[in-house]
Amino acid sequence: GEMLRPVMASVAPDGEGLEPRTLLVDCQPQGIVCLEVVVEKASVRSANRLEAPALGAPRAAGELIFAQAQDYNGWVQLAGEPGWALAEERWRGHDRVLLAVREDRALRHMDLWAVAALWAAARHRRGVAPLSADDIDALKCAERTATALAWELLAQLSAGGAADLVADGLLEEGELDLSQVEILRLLFARSLEQVAVGLDELV
Repeated sequence: GEMLRPVMASVAPDGEGLEPRTLLVDCQPQGIVCLEVVVEKASVRSANRLEAPALGAPRAAGELIFAQAQDYNGWVQLAGEPGWALAEERWRGHDRVLLAVREDRALRHMDLWAVAALWAAARHRRGVAPLSADDIDALKCAERTATALAWELLAQLSAGGAADLVADGLLEEGELDLSQVEILRLLFARSLEQVAVGLDELV
């Protein structure tokens, strides 16, 4: 695993009294972290400062954001999409969380880059319009469905169904020797691709 790499800090809003620190300190096995918007809306900007131009529509409450880097003042750099988002607002010693890290053990078995790509495709499809509550629910449902399918396929593999999975294009011969977690992530990503076909209005 690895921590999200820190980058040069932006200038603190009030310019004083804030000790620079990284927001995300836990190791991220896939080099990416999943966060959820926990305020009414959160802007994505071209740089890690409030005066930077906004990119696209604001992210609505419940949307997932994926980050691959962070600075020392609460900003995270998006993964799979351009821009920065303020995850924690800091003002004279008072912290306000805008983006909360998803604490879900199931994330370990998902290919987070595949999930990030799904959300990025949906936002690209919507253009300047924000994702609706129905859009957000559909994307989260796709993740749950792909997770269930991946576990079913892993059970099939454990029961001696490797040849069928290879024949169906869900695994390659060389991938059968990977660890269970790695195989599960591959099965999740390929299941998500199939589920996404039913989201053609979104992705």
